[in-house]
Amino acid sequence: MAPTEESYTSVTFDMSDITFGENEKEAVCRIILYLGLSMNSQDSLYANPFVYKGKPLYVEFKAFKNNAAKTAKEFERVVNKFMLLETDEKLLTVGVDGTKITISGVNGYQQLKKAVL
Repeated sequence: MAPTEESYTSVTFDMSDITFGENEKEAVCRIILYLGLSMNSQDSLYANPFVYKGKPLYVEFKAFKNNAAKTAKEFERVVNKFMLLETDEKLLTVGVDGTKITISGVNGYQQLKKAVL
């Protein structure tokens, strides 16, 4: 029997879905992620006082009215800088395609339990 290819968790957000007030040109937005682990992994990086291991991540970034592509690039820049400060190993990858961002895990044990823009 052939092995099953590893599957990575991911979520996609469209930055054009961000709403602004009438007189706002920029806003600060936040993406909330809870990166959990399957029970097969005992990675101590995700240790917490709960039964299931996981790591909360909060990323704040600047959003630009009428320029969702610029907002997506800004998110990518901020999250890459943030992850350098958060851990000494890569937990997530971020891809930008126009106005859409895709956040993906880096191994098959990771599970995105929560993802909110």
